[in-house]
Amino acid sequence: MKNNIPLLVLKALFLTFLFQQNPLTSSAQNPVLDSLRNIWNDTNQEDSTRLEAHTKLISRGGYLSIKIDSGLIMIRENLDLALVNGRDIDKGRAYNLLAVYHAINQDPKESAKYFEKAETFFQKIKKWDAVLMTKFNIARSHISMGNSSKIVQKLEEVLATAKQHDNLEYELYAKQALAKHYRENGSTKMAMDYYKDAIKIIQKMNQPKDEAQIYIAMGIVEEKAKNYEEAEIYFKKGHEKSQSVNDFHGQIYSYSNLARMESLKGDSILALRYHEKSLHLADSLKIIEDKMSVLPEVVKFYFERKDTLTAKSYVDELTRLSKKTTFPTLLAPAYLYAGIIEMYEKNEAAALDYCKKAKDILIQNKINKDLQNVCDCIYKAEKKLGNDKAALAALEEYMVVRDTLFNEDREISFARLTTEYKYEKEQEIKDAKYQADLERQKLIQMGLGIGATLLALLAFLAYRNFRNKAKANALLEEKNHLISEQKAALERTNYTKDRLFAILGHDLRKPANAFQGIARKVNYLLKKEDYERVQELGDSIETNALGLTSLTDNLLKWALTQKEAISIHPESLDLNQIIRETKVVLGRLAEAKEIEIISEIPEGTQIFADKNSMLTIIRNLLDNAIKYTPEGGTVTLSCQESATGIDIYVKDTGVGIPEDKTRTLFLLQEGKSTQGTKGEKGTGLGLHLVKELVDLNHGNISVSSQLNEGTTFIIKLPKAA
Repeated sequence: MKNNIPLLVLKALFLTFLFQQNPLTSSAQNPVLDSLRNIWNDTNQEDSTRLEAHTKLISRGGYLSIKIDSGLIMIRENLDLALVNGRDIDKGRAYNLLAVYHAINQDPKESAKYFEKAETFFQKIKKWDAVLMTKFNIARSHISMGNSSKIVQKLEEVLATAKQHDNLEYELYAKQALAKHYRENGSTKMAMDYYKDAIKIIQKMNQPKDEAQIYIAMGIVEEKAKNYEEAEIYFKKGHEKSQSVNDFHGQIYSYSNLARMESLKGDSILALRYHEKSLHLADSLKIIEDKMSVLPEVVKFYFERKDTLTAKSYVDELTRLSKKTTFPTLLAPAYLYAGIIEMYEKNEAAALDYCKKAKDILIQNKINKDLQNVCDCIYKAEKKLGNDKAALAALEEYMVVRDTLFNEDREISFARLTTEYKYEKEQEIKDAKYQADLERQKLIQMGLGIGATLLALLAFLAYRNFRNKAKANALLEEKNHLISEQKAALERTNYTKDRLFAILGHDLRKPANAFQGIARKVNYLLKKEDYERVQELGDSIETNALGLTSLTDNLLKWALTQKEAISIHPESLDLNQIIRETKVVLGRLAEAKEIEIISEIPEGTQIFADKNSMLTIIRNLLDNAIKYTPEGGTVTLSCQESATGIDIYVKDTGVGIPEDKTRTLFLLQEGKSTQGTKGEKGTGLGLHLVKELVDLNHGNISVSSQLNEGTTFIIKLPKAA
């Protein structure tokens, strides 16, 4: 992870070519590189032309990263020619390349020095995007060096320059970087102020995905300050934003954060539910790093509840996944918990092995977090194993780490207090100036004389009286509006209750009545050897049973949606398999009416949805189509891929729906349902349930119909990941 080039450094590299003409494509990579080398070696060419070719060659030939040693030689050649015969833009580019080289080599001091030289030339020619980029990368270099005052100074310069030139992008970068800096230094108020400013900029730029990430960062700030209620509010906002833009990665981390909040509140059941959602979504996306990032929280959750067996199983999974990625730092907390678990189970040798692995990762990546706990675990394990010399060495290392962390915390606290003191002093100066302005205004007002004062007082009293009346009227209007809304909600609730009782009292009782006296009828017909009537009776029983099962299933699922208790687990599904399972259930109904169900959906078509929901959706739509299609008709299922997902069509050759009824087709309303072509009775609940289940699966449903020609339902669902 530490070897990856930071995003802003990559962007700096891009800016190296910001002012070049005719960018080259990657379709002819080797011939292009040969051409660039020829231009560079041709001393008859203009120096500016040679420099542009050489700059492209350095970047596109991989000399900044893969060929790191030869890259430095080429960059030095580029810089030498630029300083002697190049333009200011060439000199800025050359220093920028040298700065990027040192950034990749993790030499922030040299990187900052050359970025500053590049900035000087970019400022001379007023290339403000390049100036902002170099300023920002100087700040990043100081972040790597831990120079707190330089970080703030340079980021404030970025902020001022961005505002001066109306560059919202870099204003946002600066706000976020300052917020993160103050967050890491424990300055909660200042961090939150900058994050709130960043939210306003993001809303201006209309970037809801970035807004979700900021809300999550604000939650982390509040959690670090032990303001858990506020942290949970921001985590939920981030989750809602992630859902609104289908940002599945953001949802994974939101679920993990919310699980941690519920654990702190002591709600283990809800915390477990959030962890399961996080892991399920990570599995469905099949991105290893996402799952590895949330697994340590899951290990911690089970260990704290003494379920060491499950905790160890997730440690094993994290270890297995680590072999497929380049982020070993994600393993350290898992190894630590594995060691603590083994100590808990008195397996000291295994505990020692795990903790040493965790220690190696932390030291190799210069991470102090958890190092104290790792050393403590090693000390206890060595002591239990009777290795007194090794235990003493581990104890001494534990003391050194503890003192180091204490000193770092003290330095951070001192820096935070210093920053907050300066911030408060600035606020005091602003407040004092504001108060002085107020006093001056008061003196001016007093000089207006008693008459003017009395007149102002009378005007104020009249205005206050008017304002109080306006407030009273507004309050009364607001209460009336609230009462109206409550009345409407109560009427809707009563209507839903009455509608549900009607379904239970009539439509549920009707198929149930068909079973009364069934044994007596069968015995009578068998005695008469009227086997044809027995067959008809059997078909009638099966039809009524199917109707009763469908109705009770719809009632149950609808009740769960009203209580928000239905569980939605989206996954990659074979659409044809869903249709085949549904046709098994409804095949007899279709055969009874000689209706052919045709599927034109290509094999292998995948959708991203909850399986139980899709079975219910397709069953209700097919049942509806069969019910309103005359004998000998057809019901056709097809699909079409769109930019956002899969569109599923359920088309029948039935009686059609009047236009005035299509507007309320998915609402639970009395008198909405009509009889089928053979007198079949509907409840009106099926399509209402279909609409709610489609919404829960992040899709939508619509209908088009022509009387006596047929009806088509269109379901739009996300593609499989």
